[in-house]
Amino acid sequence: MNQSQLSFYKGYLRNNTEFASTLRTASSINEEKVELILTETEKVLHGFEELSLQEENSLAKAKETMKDAQDKHEYNNRSVRKFRSLLKELADGHKEGKLQGYTNGCTKGGSFSSKGAVAEAIKRRTVLTKTWIEKARISGLKLQEAKGNKALIRDVAKGAKKLAESLEKKMAKLEETVKRSEEGADVARQLASQVCSVEKQLAAAQSELQGNIMDLCKRVDDVELKVDDVEGVVEVLAGNVKTNSAQGNANAVLALMNEANLAGTNEDLSKTKVQVSDNASFLSDLNLSCQGTDEELGQLNIQVEKLDERLAAMEIERQKEKAHSEKTIADSEKTIADSEKTIEEQRKRIDVLLAAVEVGKQEPSLRNAVCQVASLGIRKALGVKDVNTQPGGVELLAIMPDSAAAGEENHQ
Repeated sequence: MNQSQLSFYKGYLRNNTEFASTLRTASSINEEKVELILTETEKVLHGFEELSLQEENSLAKAKETMKDAQDKHEYNNRSVRKFRSLLKELADGHKEGKLQGYTNGCTKGGSFSSKGAVAEAIKRRTVLTKTWIEKARISGLKLQEAKGNKALIRDVAKGAKKLAESLEKKMAKLEETVKRSEEGADVARQLASQVCSVEKQLAAAQSELQGNIMDLCKRVDDVELKVDDVEGVVEVLAGNVKTNSAQGNANAVLALMNEANLAGTNEDLSKTKVQVSDNASFLSDLNLSCQGTDEELGQLNIQVEKLDERLAAMEIERQKEKAHSEKTIADSEKTIADSEKTIEEQRKRIDVLLAAVEVGKQEPSLRNAVCQVASLGIRKALGVKDVNTQPGGVELLAIMPDSAAAGEENHQ
């Protein structure tokens, strides 16, 4: 409420109807401001709901990524167990002599009387076993790295949960602010109701004031008439004062009565001035109340502006968290893809080795051909290099048991 409005309200005695209309307009403007604030606050709440849904979707996606990582980790474990079982089978078969037929097939029926050949075969097999163990160790390291990524995803999920909890707290604070805004709206509505009541009182006071003014005007007219009468009486008294003293005394009494009536009229005018002064004091208090309401609305606008700033800062923080989560998930997916590639390579190598062993067991007549073909496939699949290749599949000694190496050396 500015100074010009206050000045206008103070001049309400000149035109009470225009004052009441202006006061009603001012109160309606304040109520519209409050309604606008409530509407904007509801929009902010809807924005928070959308943010919460997005965070829930991100959390669900992180959970799915963790589940995929766990499934792939289980597959890695099964592959490693299968490889270990294969190594154990080879070791047990050598101890029990089940794979002794490889020697006869690859050496054309020779015996293995040379202890040096047996030692060399054991040495080569040990080297190959160590190579496989090293590869298994590397795979284990990659699995550990995948576990670490899974833990990182779990941390990201925890962070998302904390962010959701933080959003819930901030939404609770926002609801409290909205509640205060509603209380401010109630105050504005109460003020509007008071203004309507004041308007009714002003209308009644105006009606009463107009009645008093009309009554005063009537009394003034009566007094003027009585004054005229008194003047006539005085003139008559002046003419008859010497001849009719008794009649002059009666006229003097009448003049005194007229003066008493004039005194009563002055007293009524004083009472009317007191009533007008009371009305001015009441309207002054009402102006102060309106000014206080404007100050409350100004403070409420400042709170809304601060809330907008906080929302902007929260949006920036949420974007940072989103970018970090996306980067973490992308890194995890890349690590998982690398693990899948490594697992696939291990599976191919194991399948080649199993095929060579099974063919050698089931088809004794094809042992030489199996040794030659399988040695090429194993060299490509396992990356075995710097192995002496001889006719008859001597290269297979790198993965054959002791008896095969001994028989080949005896044949030579």
